[in-house]
Amino acid sequence: MSRVLLAASAACALAFSAGATTYFWTYNGEGDWSDGSKWHKGSTAGATGEVPGEGDVAEVSLPATNCTINVNGNYTVSEFMTDWGQASKPIVCTLRGTGKLTVTNPGASGSPTTLQVNTWSTLILDGPDVYCEGTSVQYCEGGTLIVKEDSTYTPWTHYIKTAPGRLVIDGGTVTSEGNASRSVVMQNGWSSTGDPLGFIDLKAGLLDAKTSLHVGTFTMTGGTIDFDLPGEAQWEFACRAGCGSALYTGEELVDTTRSPNL
Repeated sequence: MSRVLLAASAACALAFSAGATTYFWTYNGEGDWSDGSKWHKGSTAGATGEVPGEGDVAEVSLPATNCTINVNGNYTVSEFMTDWGQASKPIVCTLRGTGKLTVTNPGASGSPTTLQVNTWSTLILDGPDVYCEGTSVQYCEGGTLIVKEDSTYTPWTHYIKTAPGRLVIDGGTVTSEGNASRSVVMQNGWSSTGDPLGFIDLKAGLLDAKTSLHVGTFTMTGGTIDFDLPGEAQWEFACRAGCGSALYTGEELVDTTRSPNL
């Protein structure tokens, strides 16, 4: 299985690092990443015959509403994103192939982002893997990320930022690789009542939730969740109700009538 690598830090959609060039994919239908006629340096500019390279930003944008990008080589960019679509013109982009896409931009300013799926857009991983390194974040800003069979998505920290944001595991794998510094899914979208927003749908495949799983709505109709039970120290900490003393009542057990089993 090939691996599409999304690594290290990249600037967010509105705060790219200095000197970065944004290439837009606006072609409807299927095409190859290596085809320079499909990429433009402006959303309405003509093709230059070039493809995004190291330090550049690759963005799928309207008028592309249904496209497939074949990744069958080794490419490096600073960020990959699907732009905001429209309610009447949602963007659906599929990454397919057996190549490698490395996304890395150390020293980027702003909110470091490597993978971004925006409102009224859907990104489908159907073959390639997505691997994130560094301290960058990846998020569904109201969009949908679908991980299909033969694809593995390994985020560093993944956010579902708004209520429509959705992560769908449909035969693929979402994993933290057992790395405690990673968060498979971290939720930072909150409603006015303080409840988390966002959705995770596990239809088939594997969700590795060993590090963190915090989301508004979780639906499981198939697949497997892999998680670790608390260790001895974690159990003891929980029984002490989070305090630093030997017992939850302090250093001495008091008022045993309220806790006869302790």
